[in-house]
Amino acid sequence: MSARTPEGLTLRARLTLLAISTSFAISRAGAIAAIAANRRLHRVLPVTVRVMLLVGGAITIGVGAASTIASGLGPGPFDVLVTGISSAIGLPFALSLWALAGVLGVISALLGKRPGVGTVLAPMIIGPIIGSLSGPLGSALDAGLEALFGAGQRDGLTSVAAYAALGVAHLGGVAIIGLGAGAMIASGLGAGTGDLLASATSSKLGRSMPIVRTALEIGFVGLGVTLGGPVGVGTILVALTIGPSVRFGHGRVDAMIGRWTDSVLSAKRPETLAGRSALHLKSVR
Repeated sequence: MSARTPEGLTLRARLTLLAISTSFAISRAGAIAAIAANRRLHRVLPVTVRVMLLVGGAITIGVGAASTIASGLGPGPFDVLVTGISSAIGLPFALSLWALAGVLGVISALLGKRPGVGTVLAPMIIGPIIGSLSGPLGSALDAGLEALFGAGQRDGLTSVAAYAALGVAHLGGVAIIGLGAGAMIASGLGAGTGDLLASATSSKLGRSMPIVRTALEIGFVGLGVTLGGPVGVGTILVALTIGPSVRFGHGRVDAMIGRWTDSVLSAKRPETLAGRSALHLKSVR
């Protein structure tokens, strides 16, 4: 007979719920949900500032994602699929990302969630950055490993220290992605492609967001590996650390916006559009 808590749930059911809630808490979807529930998305910011946040965030995400690919430890789930498509079809990374983002955007729209400006613009910026930077960053990491630990460390990774160095570079990329994602969330100009699809699927099926997002991530990895995409311990590292990274990144962006409002108001220009926006932000902080 199963042990039951006073509330009537079996212990096994409670442990399952705890596992799901824990995985949701550390996931990207969970981070975005927490930000939406507990923080403002700064939709009263001037359009120019929001566009700057979107573009700057997309550039930052591209640099971070390129770092995770360059480490060779395994990129995040979505990039596993993009790399797999690129390998299977022979398209450049950027074109593969655009094609996948377009398909997922259309599916989301058919499921009832229309893409925003950021959903469309972000892949156009992120794709070329990843495609152009991942190779040079990989070469730089190789040179650094050779300088620190001797030749051939990348091939056999015979040194624990070399593993650790690559891990630091990989996690540094995740931290950079978090900052970029935080800026894009603050812009309020549209969810990322994966987030939009997860939201649309969740609404359509009536399933919880964490379950849907987890299923999509697993699907991205499985299909990406089938198509020849790279996967490794780094993929797990991304999955485990991206949520806290996004929350931290948004916190930094939130603080930056706070300093911006103080700067605008200290200039004694509340009559301008930026000044009125700063006053409004200040009043609801």
